[in-house]
Amino acid sequence: RRSGWGVKAWINGTLPKFTATWSYADSSVPCHKPASCVDDQINVCGSDFFIKNPVPDSDECGPALTFVVQMYYVVQDPEGTIGYSPRNDLKAAFETRWVHSFNVFNQFSDIQRQFLTPFTKHPGLTGHKVFLAEYNPENYISASQTAGDIQKILDNSSHPALLGAAFFQYQVAYNKMGAERQWGLFELEPDTVMAKTGYIAGDKDKSHDINCLRLRDSEMAKAVATAYGGSLPTLALCGTASKGSALVV
Repeated sequence: RRSGWGVKAWINGTLPKFTATWSYADSSVPCHKPASCVDDQINVCGSDFFIKNPVPDSDECGPALTFVVQMYYVVQDPEGTIGYSPRNDLKAAFETRWVHSFNVFNQFSDIQRQFLTPFTKHPGLTGHKVFLAEYNPENYISASQTAGDIQKILDNSSHPALLGAAFFQYQVAYNKMGAERQWGLFELEPDTVMAKTGYIAGDKDKSHDINCLRLRDSEMAKAVATAYGGSLPTLALCGTASKGSALVV
C-alpha cells in the first residue's frame, strides 16, 4: 500500500535494506570511468530474488516485482519513505543508469508471466532494463528445455527490457553445504591434484590442493554452451595419472 509517493507498508527487515541500498547507490552516482573509456557514467544494478508466487498476480505485486516497484516509489521521495536524505540526484540516476536484476531458479514462462509482463506495463518503469543475475531452472525442466529457455531469454524481440542472463553456475561451491552444492557445470576431481597453491595471506593453512576439473553434468553443459551460441571447449587431461574424466581448463 502507498500514500502519495510513499511506501507505507514494509515487511520486517525491508526498511534497512532499502536504506542501505540507496545509501550505496547515492555514493556511486558521482563516479565516472576514466576519460580514456568510451562509456559515460557507471551503471548501477539493484538485485533481488525471484520466488514463484502461488497467489494471483497484480500489477505491482509478484516475485522480484514487489521489490522493484518499491524501489521506484522510494526514489521519488527518499525522505518521506525511508527517511534518507540523498546527496545527489537519485531520481535522475534511477531513470538513466539503473539496471534491475534478480536471481531466479524458475523456467522462463514463470519469469515472463509474473515479472516481465507487469514490469514492462508499469508506467514508472518505462524504458527500464533488467538482468537475470543467477539463472538456472534445472529442478523444473530438462537440459534441452533449459537451452530453449536461454534462447528465449536471449531473443529479446518480444521482451526488450530483458538484457540477458548469467547461467548459475560454473563450478560447485564447496564452501557451501547441503542443497547449495547441487549447482555447478563443473566439479573438482578429488583424487587428482595438479599442484599446490602458495601461501594465501591471512590463511591458517600453508597451502591448498589445486584439483582438476571434470564435468558434473555434461548434458547440461553442452545445452548451455549451445544456447549461448558456443560449444564445449577442448579440455586437456590433467596429468598422466589422472582418470579419464579428470579435466583441466
